[in-house]
Amino acid sequence: MWAVTDVPSDAQLDYPRPHRQPVDSRVHPISPKTQAVGMWLFLLSLALLFASSLLIYVIIRMQMRGEAPIGAFREAMSDWKLYSSTVVVLAASFAIHRALRAVQRERIGKFRTWLWITNILATLFVVVQTPAMIDLLSQDTATADTSQLRPVISPLDPDAGATVGPRDILPQARETRLYGILFFFVLIHALHVLGGMVYLAVVTIKAHKGWYDHEHFVGVRHAALYWHFLDVVWLMMFGTFLAMG
Repeated sequence: MWAVTDVPSDAQLDYPRPHRQPVDSRVHPISPKTQAVGMWLFLLSLALLFASSLLIYVIIRMQMRGEAPIGAFREAMSDWKLYSSTVVVLAASFAIHRALRAVQRERIGKFRTWLWITNILATLFVVVQTPAMIDLLSQDTATADTSQLRPVISPLDPDAGATVGPRDILPQARETRLYGILFFFVLIHALHVLGGMVYLAVVTIKAHKGWYDHEHFVGVRHAALYWHFLDVVWLMMFGTFLAMG
């Protein structure tokens, strides 16, 4: 019978053994390609939300053109604060794009600087647009109160000049509701901007912890995509409001 000899340990073996690399905490368990697909699906769902909302606005506005001709409310959307916020949100999108380009080229100093510029511009957008939303809401309330007190001449009323009931002032009430609709759409966009600011703050914190470089920048790219999306949505909303009045 064959004698059983002692089996040598791994330390006694002469062949090279594979070296186990430490796990990089920046590597997400989900692949970058899968994350990209998820991000695009998320943006698509938001696009459908805003597109359907704008379609509803256009339908309502066309139904109201008899009481308020197209362009009658254009002055309400011509506030300088809305134009200023448009410039600011475009500048924020440019800044986050520069931050993405900087991290892709391993220019970490410029990357962090552009991130801070983006944060400042995003905050400025909310600061500028908040008074504009308050103005829209106050105009909605003021015109609604005025319409309830406005005398309306009904051709079926035998007393000329008599003030008639709420049913007769329905067209005027519908007209004043347009301010409320405009306020609602601007508010929805502003809430999405606030969500983007939270994510941008997380990206900025990770940037100062050395989380991103020319190989790991998926979070920065997603932040840039989201801000570009907000730009497109705001331009479409603001353009539609100006065109339809």
